[in-house]
This record gives sequence, C-alpha cells and structure tokens, in this order.
Amino acid sequence: MEVPGSYGVPWLSAIKDKLDFHYIQGEVEFFKSRVKKYKSTVLKVNFIPTPPGFPNPAGIALLDQRSFPVLFDNSKVDKRDVFVGSYKPSDAFTGGVRTLAYLDTEEEKHARLKEFVFQILKSTGPRFLSEFEAEMASALAGVEAEMESGTKNSIAVSSKLLDLAFNFMVKAVTGGADPSSQFGSYGPLLMQLWIGVQFAPISPRTQLPAVIEELLLRSFPLPPLIVRWPYDRIAGFFRDNATALIDMGEKQFGLDREEALHNLVFVVGVNGFLGFSRMLPSLLFYVASQSEAFQQRLGGEIRGAMGDDGSARKFMAAVERMPLLKSTVLEVMRIAPPVLYQYGRARREFVVESGDGREFLIRKGELLGGSQALVCRDPTVFDSPDEFVPDRFLGAQGRELERCVFWSNGRNTDSTSSANKQCGGKDFVETIGRLFVAQLYLRYESIKLGPDSKPESPVIKSLRKISVATRTGNKVSA
Repeated sequence: MEVPGSYGVPWLSAIKDKLDFHYIQGEVEFFKSRVKKYKSTVLKVNFIPTPPGFPNPAGIALLDQRSFPVLFDNSKVDKRDVFVGSYKPSDAFTGGVRTLAYLDTEEEKHARLKEFVFQILKSTGPRFLSEFEAEMASALAGVEAEMESGTKNSIAVSSKLLDLAFNFMVKAVTGGADPSSQFGSYGPLLMQLWIGVQFAPISPRTQLPAVIEELLLRSFPLPPLIVRWPYDRIAGFFRDNATALIDMGEKQFGLDREEALHNLVFVVGVNGFLGFSRMLPSLLFYVASQSEAFQQRLGGEIRGAMGDDGSARKFMAAVERMPLLKSTVLEVMRIAPPVLYQYGRARREFVVESGDGREFLIRKGELLGGSQALVCRDPTVFDSPDEFVPDRFLGAQGRELERCVFWSNGRNTDSTSSANKQCGGKDFVETIGRLFVAQLYLRYESIKLGPDSKPESPVIKSLRKISVATRTGNKVSA
C-alpha cells in the first residue's frame, strides 16, 4: 500500500508546512492534524527546514508505537547525515570534523568513536556525579538567597539550570578545571551561541517576532564564521584542560587529536549541555507542579532511602530503593523527551506496519522521521497519554510500559552499544535526572511554582525547606 498524504506544490507547500510547524499549529499539533486528515499514523510530510538551497524536506513520518521503532533497525535504516533530518550543518562548525552524531553504523569510524564516548563516561563517571552535586548545591543556594532578599516575588531559574548544566559537564570532563577562569560567567552563553547558530534553521521558537525569526534564522544556513571566535575559545579550553581524554582518543582508539577534540566538544556541548538544559527545567516543572501531598510522598521515599546523607555515593547505593523516583523521572522523559525527533533514510526497500495493522511500502533512499513526543503519547499504549502521571511506571504493568518510552534513539529498555545509534550516555542521563530530583527533595519538602511557569522555563514562587535536625518545614518565600 502506498503511504498516504501529499507533499503539495514543490517549495510553496513546504514553506506553508514550516509556518504551520513553527508559528501556527506548533510541533505536536502539526503532526496530530495530519494524522487526523489522512487517517493514518504513517504519512507523507514535509520535514523542516524548507527554503530553496536546503535539502529536499519531503519524507515519511512514523508516528505510532509499531512503525516508529523501524528507525532503530540498522538493517533497514541508514543514519548517515540525518542527525537533525535532511538539514546538516557545515562541518566548519566543528573544526572541519564530521562528528559521531552524523555517522552511520556501517561507517568505519562509528564504532571507534562510540567506544571513545563510552570510555569518556567510564573514566570520568564518578566526577560527573560529584560535580553535579556541588554545582546543584550552589545553584539552589543562589535561588534561596534571591528569594530571602525579598526583592522578587518569584524566581525564574532557567539561567541557573543552564549554569548548572554547563559547569558540571565541563568540570567533570576536564578533571575540575573551572570554566569561569577563561569565560567568566559567559561560558553557557558562548556554548548556546555556537549551538544555536549551527542548528538555527530547525531550532524551536525563540522570543523574536515571527517575521524577524523567519528571515534571520530559518531562511538560509547561517555561516560558521559567525561563531568561529566563541567556538575556538571553547575548543581551546578543552584542548588545554582535557589532554588526558584527547591522549586516550589518539592512543587507545587511533583517532586524530583534532578529531578526538572536536568530538569531545560536540558530546559535551550538544549531547550533554543542550540535552540537560532541556531536561532539567522539565524535571523541575513537572515534579513541582504536583500536589504538596505527592511531593511529600516522593520526598519521603528519597529521604527514607538516603537518610541525611545526600552524597552522590549514597545516592548510587540507594537508587534501586526509590521506585517512585525512577517512575517520576521516566514519566518526564516520556511526556517531554529532551530529544524530540529521530530520523533515518531507508537503506533498502521494505514494508512498514502502522499501529492499525496496515502495511506501507518504503522505498530505498526515502527520508523517514518521527516525533518522539507524539509516539510517547500513543493512546493505544498509554492511558491518559497527555497527562503527567508520576507513578505510571510502578508495578509489573508499569515496568512493561518502560519499553514503550523513546527518548534516546532506542527503546528505554534497550542497551546502547557501538553497533547502534542509541545515546551513548543513556543510563548516565537517567541517573543525573534522578539525582537532580533527589537533591531537590533532600533539601525541600515542597516547591510551589508561579502561574507563569512553563516546562522550558520554570518559575519558583516559594520553597518549603527541610530542617535537618527536626525534619519539620519552614517556608522560604518572598
């Protein structure tokens, strides 16, 4: 059976679809409306970006739990240069190096670079947890100081979470080198600038007026020269302070030193900093949006498992005794995955089956993609799919549902390896997410958000602190 849908009039329809996606319907409704129109969860669609000069955006969307996993089948799908769809930023953004994210599993360097990433995580793993713990304590102390000063009715914490994500990643990878020594307080901004310019045509909405955003950011690829200076400063910092890891890439995995360096920067910046800058605000928003009774229940589980010791070492020893914490974090990853889309190209001709049992012919070379946010809300799998249900993954039935969560370029129950494209830091990301929530509720009984709080930009209105001595609450608020 032919895939339903239409690409419309060349270029003009693609432009309209892009406007629907970014400005009129929004990302989720864009796909939902087309599923409804064509009465199919497998359909033709124009992926973004779409202006002349960009690659053809025409592709096939796989939007249900049965068809979407085809994107993880290496025998059927080629991942070459489709990290963010048909658009690929110039290699000049990464020092002339084509990084791991753009390599297919059949390319010779893929396995070596993936093993290099695994070894980075293995060799620096303990530092990641301790640096995260220290940076989070500093961030929360800053929030409390602002609230206790009485100068603000609420605190927007997104910038503090950005600082947290940047500082702990950089310090862990470099063995404790302080990025402020070179960047001052502008390190996160420089990293955001480098990431934002290279991915501008496919990035989420900004605060700019739609017309200006469209003309400046989405009408043509932005030249790497714009961010050459900040990127050179970032790369130079890692070249000077992560020599052990670069040496390892060269001696243990046979990588060119510049190749190891620029892959390291990409992993820290895009896979790490960008991912955590999306995940941490979502975790805070969804957990703190729950009732005070739930927050006390979650905090009780965490404090019961860890006692008064909030150290990362104690956390790792107690993590399996906190099932509600695990379920809560996974539910955030389901409803707000830090990675929104996955893409691939058909390696050969094959048939894909949709959720309603229909079979569709996929031709060799066709661009395939799927919205993880939509697939993780498949109503045939999840009850109340658009609602945040923190205990969704508890019990035997909940554990079975874990395999239906996709955020890491694979099933949540799958294991990453050098032979697949699943996120190399999948387990590490989940661990950091749980540590983040645990640290919150070792410090507070409950958190109240302001009415203007959003998943991407949470705003704290008040905090109910925990007295270590008595475990009774005293409210800290403006």
